[in-house]
Amino acid sequence: MFGITGGADLSVGICCILALALKAPLKFSPVLFFQMTYKLLWSIFVILPIMLKGELQGYGWFFFISYLTFIVGDYIAIPFSYIFSSHEAEPIGEEEALGDQKI
Repeated sequence: MFGITGGADLSVGICCILALALKAPLKFSPVLFFQMTYKLLWSIFVILPIMLKGELQGYGWFFFISYLTFIVGDYIAIPFSYIFSSHEAEPIGEEEALGDQKI
């Protein structure tokens, strides 16, 4: 289980580094939101019950603390106020920008 989680973390982490490098967190918001959601759910429904039983091993603590760090970072990076605002979306491609005009 932790191997799969590590692979998923690495792939999402690479996408997040690209988002920060390109300085376009809005374009990568779905990736950041996905990462934040699955890490939050995993922390609540998998790790928290194990912690309450007192059976969490050393590597579990490492994953839990690193996940909490990513959750906080994603919460800071995702522009929630912009995403959930009521303004119109801007066109992305050339076809949307031209509207009804034919090329």
